[in-house]
Amino acid sequence: CMCQLGVLSKSTMISATRTDMAGQYVGHTGVKVRNLLFNALETVLFIDEAYQLIVKDSTVDYGYEIAAEMVKFMDDHRGLFITIMAGYEEPMKKMMSCNEGLSRRFANRFVLDRYSKEDLTIILAGMLECKARDDIRDEIKTTPIMDLLYTCICRDYDSFVNGAGDMLYLSDRILFVYDSSIDDISLSRAIVSGFEK
Repeated sequence: CMCQLGVLSKSTMISATRTDMAGQYVGHTGVKVRNLLFNALETVLFIDEAYQLIVKDSTVDYGYEIAAEMVKFMDDHRGLFITIMAGYEEPMKKMMSCNEGLSRRFANRFVLDRYSKEDLTIILAGMLECKARDDIRDEIKTTPIMDLLYTCICRDYDSFVNGAGDMLYLSDRILFVYDSSIDDISLSRAIVSGFEK
C-alpha cells in the first residue's frame, strides 16, 4: 500500500473510465476531469479501459481535452497522486501516440501476461462458487467439475481475449442454464451448454 510506504497520505483508490471524464458539451470536460483529479489527490487513480479516452481521427471527441487537462494537472501536482491507466496493449499504444505529453507522463509501462488455462479455470470456478446456490457450491470444487471446466477452457482458449471478463460472462451463462432448466439438469451439462456458442 502506498500509504504504508509513506508515498501517499490516503490508502484509497479511485476508479474511473472515460464516462467519468468526458463532458457532454464544450467546456464541461475540463471541469469533470479537474474534479476527478482533485478528488484523486493523495490517492491512486485507476483509469480502466484508458484507450477509450481518446478516439483517434474524431473531430468531435473530448478525449484530447481530457489528455490536456491530465497533463497540466499531473505537472502541477507532481508526486501528489498516482495514476494507473489500464487497457489492451495495442489500443493503449495508439491512444498514447495521440498526445506526446501524456505519453511522457507515463514512463513506467507494464504488459501483463495473458491468463493461463489453469488461471482461467480457477477464476471461473471461483466465480461459479460465489454466485451459485448453496446446493451446488460443493460440487463445483470436485475434481470431475474442475476437469470439465479445464477441458472446456482449453478447447476455447483462443477466444478468451478478455480474461476474467470472459469468465464472468461464462459463469453467468452456466448458472442461467442450470437455474432455468425445466428438467433437473446436471451441473456438468449446464457447463457444457454454457460453453456452447
